[in-house]
Formats: sequence, structure tokens, C-alpha cells
Amino acid sequence: MTELGGKYALLINNSDVFFSFDLTTRSTSLSQQYYSDYQHFLYDTISELYDKEMNHKEIADWLNDNGYKTLRGSKFKNNHTHSILKKKRISNERFTREYVSELSNCSIEIFDKRVINKVISH
Repeated sequence: MTELGGKYALLINNSDVFFSFDLTTRSTSLSQQYYSDYQHFLYDTISELYDKEMNHKEIADWLNDNGYKTLRGSKFKNNHTHSILKKKRISNERFTREYVSELSNCSIEIFDKRVINKVISH
């Protein structure tokens, strides 16, 4: 969560105008999870095989038969293929989510310098 606020002054005809506000915004781009090329390859391959109606065990067997290993160098099991699909889909949903920014506590204050100068000079 990022919060911004500010007071901005503008001189208009012997007056100071102050505009104050708070801006609250959320962004998913501040903490992105990065995947290696191999992780992207595994996800894409598993997704393609899953879309061809293979189950998780069949996909794990296919990966093992074709010489692929998990990131930690182990043989694939059905829970590995399920986890890779699930976690990448959750990550994609989380990091493509859009949030609406909120502007609050808006106020404008105008100070006429002529009145202030008259009070100070007396």
C-alpha cells in the first residue's frame, strides 16, 4: 500500500491558495515474483499437456520419461505438476489485478495576503 499526500500553494491576485489531499493507491508491480526460463518452460509444457486432457500423474510420467527434473533435481510426481499449475495461476491472478486509487481528505484554503498585511502593519 502506498500513500501520498500533499499541500500545494498557488499565488493568485495577492492570495495564497492551498490544495491538500491524500492519495491511497495499491500496486502489484512493487513486489513481483520472477520465474526462471525453466520454470516458465515447465508451466507452459504442463499447461499444454493438461489442456490435452492428460491428468497430473500422466503429465509427471511424461516429464520423467523425457528426462525433465523438478527444480530441486527430483523426479516429477503428480503433486508437483498440480502445484506448478496452481501456484502459477494464482501468481498470474495476483499480479495482473488492478486496483482503484482513492483520493480523500481534499480541501482548499485561500488566504488573502492583503488582509494579513493590514493586520501586521497596525
